[in-house]
Amino acid sequence: MNVYPVVLILLLTICFLPSAAVAGEGSVNPGNNDGFAVVNGAKFYYRVMGEGAPLIFLHGGPGMFHEYFLPHVEPLANDFKLIFYDQRASGNSSRNVPPESVNPENFVKDLDGIREYFGLEKVSLLGHSWGGLLALRYALTFPDRVERLILVDSAPPNSTLDTLNIKAREERRTEEDFKIIQKITGSEAFQKLEIQAVKRYLQVSEKVKFFNPDLISELKADLNKEKIEKLMWVAQLMNPFLEEYDIAEDLSAITCSTLIIHGDHDTIPLESAEIIHRQVRGSKLVVVKDCGHFPFIEAPEIFSREVISFMGKNSKH
Repeated sequence: MNVYPVVLILLLTICFLPSAAVAGEGSVNPGNNDGFAVVNGAKFYYRVMGEGAPLIFLHGGPGMFHEYFLPHVEPLANDFKLIFYDQRASGNSSRNVPPESVNPENFVKDLDGIREYFGLEKVSLLGHSWGGLLALRYALTFPDRVERLILVDSAPPNSTLDTLNIKAREERRTEEDFKIIQKITGSEAFQKLEIQAVKRYLQVSEKVKFFNPDLISELKADLNKEKIEKLMWVAQLMNPFLEEYDIAEDLSAITCSTLIIHGDHDTIPLESAEIIHRQVRGSKLVVVKDCGHFPFIEAPEIFSREVISFMGKNSKH
């Protein structure tokens, strides 16, 4: 995945609200609703809701955080135990890690540490965007530890398709959009990362990821300066690893049950989901009509129905 330099890293799909209080770091048991887990040499913030078969959510980025899933996926907590965590040095997780530790291999090891922390022999994973690519990498590294994969508008299996993704975003922007973006980014308020200026920028620049651009207002995440700094730091460190990659051929080794959900209006080419579908034997591909990068926002009923059906109706224990 290509990552924009410095301030343009904020193109990552989040909407900004006034910052909420961030949970303090401390030792918290997995039975609580949220807390911190120390695994693989780092401290990770997690949040748990619901009861039933566990489902671990992997957010986009790299460098974002779990909050944009909420409240959209919360109805699934009626059937499953939803486990969210902020990935290495992201969101509410600690940034106190060596820069060289921010790499794809550690993101995979971190996920395995989360699995072990919650006492799970096997995991079901729901990965969105970059989180989908992370889920695939995990399944390739630890095939015996994955029960189910749910890939929601996953990042492409190779960097060539991701380049097409970025090109499609630019092509969808109108001349008026470009003028507004140029005006915003040239303002002193934006250069200082003032919340309202950044929010306006994202509303204009990121609406291309939605079939219904008005729904970008439903994409929310509490933000503060620390989270912004973490986002930029992680994205910059991960960029060299994601500028050129290709795991498409490797995907034929994945044998676990796999559900692929992809919006037909996503800037990530449908070809990307189709390649994953062809390579992962027995996988199911659901193409959601009139939907962009966020099916859990633009098509929540279809999204929930497909996830519940895939995970199994006897999900509660």
